[in-house]
Amino acid sequence: MGNKQYHEHELTEDWARARDASIHYGELRNHRKSTKKNDRRVSLWVACDFMDMGVMSAETIQDTDWLELVERYRAGQTRSGNPLTEGSIRKRKEALVQMLKAMKLNETLAFVQMWKEKKEVKEIRYWNLEETEAMHHHALDLAQDPKTLKLATLHFLHYHIAPRRKDSSMFKWEYIDLDEGIIQFSADKNAKRCFSFIEPRFIHVFKNFKRMLEDEGHDTTYLFPESIAGHSGTTKEILPHISDKTVYEWLIKVRNGAAPYHKGGIRKYSSHSYRHTLAMRFLNSGSTYEDVSRILGDTVATIEEHYSELVMTPSFRKAWEAAHVRATMNTTDGTAQPEWLDRFRKVRTPNHHKPLVPHSRGTDFKWGADVPEFEPRKVRTTWVQTHKSSSSYTSSKKKLLPQCRHSISRSGSIFGSFLRYSLSPRG
Repeated sequence: MGNKQYHEHELTEDWARARDASIHYGELRNHRKSTKKNDRRVSLWVACDFMDMGVMSAETIQDTDWLELVERYRAGQTRSGNPLTEGSIRKRKEALVQMLKAMKLNETLAFVQMWKEKKEVKEIRYWNLEETEAMHHHALDLAQDPKTLKLATLHFLHYHIAPRRKDSSMFKWEYIDLDEGIIQFSADKNAKRCFSFIEPRFIHVFKNFKRMLEDEGHDTTYLFPESIAGHSGTTKEILPHISDKTVYEWLIKVRNGAAPYHKGGIRKYSSHSYRHTLAMRFLNSGSTYEDVSRILGDTVATIEEHYSELVMTPSFRKAWEAAHVRATMNTTDGTAQPEWLDRFRKVRTPNHHKPLVPHSRGTDFKWGADVPEFEPRKVRTTWVQTHKSSSSYTSSKKKLLPQCRHSISRSGSIFGSFLRYSLSPRG
């Protein structure tokens, strides 16, 4: 962990001054609590990494120093020894940019801001339906024991609404309506309202857990009060609820314990995969990005960015079928038509590409139709044709269909001017 490998007392006076200026800059921008925490620790990491390279102040950073640090991050040549992803490097760049802005080092700021991270393929990891059901079976078994009931409750909370770990740690009972089976709360990250229902088969787990807390005298303000968590001796601050680290550990226990319930085991994904699993379950069932956004508390743009390449949406399916007309067969199943009438969908030719009816006597088919007693204005109708405007076309048609004759509706609307066939015998 970076917190254990970087220490404030290592900083030179210049880097300490730059870091303090960056923290104050974040306060002026009204950063929320979690962002202020990042302002303090990430700026410390960046300052120490530069010092390890021999750069002892922000004022002496050269463009070559910054590029060298980026390559060190990619190669894992820092104190952690692990290569950083492009996203992690971007966060360190943002911390450096904030320091440079606070110190008004505009020349250095210019070349740091020019740097762009490499595009990476985002891997969305989620559990399939069989794995999820196996985790449910294990969680229901855990719910039978008062000592592990808290693990089952946490699992089903993440199954239904998948809050972020921090939101889970400070989740309150007032966010859950057990009578109506509804969960709703505001996400700490962006204050967006999250909403979901609880499956009736799992409501008893929440009820039993709340009853157990009341019987044992625990505070029922929070879903998981601090008094039910085991203490490791490394707690840095006293909280009225469990920590996000405890949330992570409990969810991993549920995941690992569910392995015997599934033939192939449960893939060892992180607890964040609960959010991906929930999103994919909704999208694969035909839900919209707006529906998923309402549950997870992310913006619609974020949901679309993460999952649009993984889901075959109904609109995309419709567009694909329109572009591949020979891929869809119109069958006579369930109709009175004979089987030999099975056919591919008709190809609809756009009017501006190829007219379906030829010109006969100079009528401008782009802007009007030659229909007796009816003169529409500026209507694109290449598909309307009458006897008077095309006698040659009618004659050829009669040769092909001797038992058919043309008729046209004379209603007062353009929508009544469709050409139809009457199969009555010629008289």
